[in-house]
Amino acid sequence: MKNVPIALLFILLSSCYLFRGNGIDINITNTTEQNISNIVVKTSENTDSLVIELLGPKESKSGFLKMVNAKTNGSYVVLYNKADGETIETVGGYYSNGISFLDLMRIEIQKDTALIYFTENP
Repeated sequence: MKNVPIALLFILLSSCYLFRGNGIDINITNTTEQNISNIVVKTSENTDSLVIELLGPKESKSGFLKMVNAKTNGSYVVLYNKADGETIETVGGYYSNGISFLDLMRIEIQKDTALIYFTENP
């Protein structure tokens, strides 16, 4: 009887995770001294995307890229505009049949590039 509350708590936490659906957590950090605008993280199929309008200097933001329409194999695409108007595109990672292999994509925007790291959620 003592294990019932623990089991219920485990079921509740598991069900919340399942309701999120297929996708990947995104954490973006701007390491530059400039504003970065119009950040788009999307699937290479152009079916699903996460948009962040503005990211200030030394600022970080997080979101979740839901992959409900991705059906094939592909990669992740990161697009953003630097303060001078230049558009940067970086491609990285891999998903198969619309399913993400890992839980977390960390994007570090630097002066002339964006570094992409994939890890399991801590």
